[in-house]
Amino acid sequence: MAWPSWISALPGFVEFGAGGSRPLTRWAHEDSGTSRLAAGSAVARGTRRDRNMLCEPTSLPGVLVVTPRVYRDPRGYFMETYHATKYREAGISAVFVQDNLSRSVRGTLRGLHTQRRRAQGKLIRVVEGEIYDVAVDIRRGSPMFLRWVGVYLSGEHVRQCYVPPGFAHGFCVLSDHAVVEYKCTDLYDPTDELGIAWNDPSVGVGWPIADPILSPKDGAAQRLREVLDLLPAYPGCEDEGRIAPSAGGHSA
Repeated sequence: MAWPSWISALPGFVEFGAGGSRPLTRWAHEDSGTSRLAAGSAVARGTRRDRNMLCEPTSLPGVLVVTPRVYRDPRGYFMETYHATKYREAGISAVFVQDNLSRSVRGTLRGLHTQRRRAQGKLIRVVEGEIYDVAVDIRRGSPMFLRWVGVYLSGEHVRQCYVPPGFAHGFCVLSDHAVVEYKCTDLYDPTDELGIAWNDPSVGVGWPIADPILSPKDGAAQRLREVLDLLPAYPGCEDEGRIAPSAGGHSA
């Protein structure tokens, strides 16, 4: 199935599984014990698209990749970075109440972050530069518990990533600097925040950098074993979640 011309014309467009190109989405599979690159058809099952935008599922249910339509002319370009009705029709019905913006230098890693009681869904996009954006399912009892997905986002590709409540989120910067903007479904509450170590082996995120620049808070973040009782529960399930003795089936 061919991509719409307005998507394939985007600067730096890379088709999933294209030979010799870096796929824009990658994920880890618990049963394989390895991190694998997305492969196969350009359009994943469950993709929703119309003349305004493309909304793709990832390997983690609820985590979505959105490509807005870009209108270009000799002056430059224009796009809608968010439209409540269109996003709701595409499967993102969240109501956003806070917008954040950060600027970070190359090698910075922010994460992994979540909130315990006031869980935040996030819609992330990059204004300038490039990042590797990661979501981890930390809901105790979830069939996807501790699985993660990573998406390359950049100001050039204009793609966005939606991370629903109940997931930990983080990103690292791959360009000289990156300006990242994200919308949140609940307000930031410093008394409710929870940090998880970026390199926790029970998650095994395959970060594309080895020695990141961390804030003191992120550098002191705890391992999942130490905060297991604080993690959110999967809806309708009281399973406390289990962490395997080594790496939880994942490897970087």
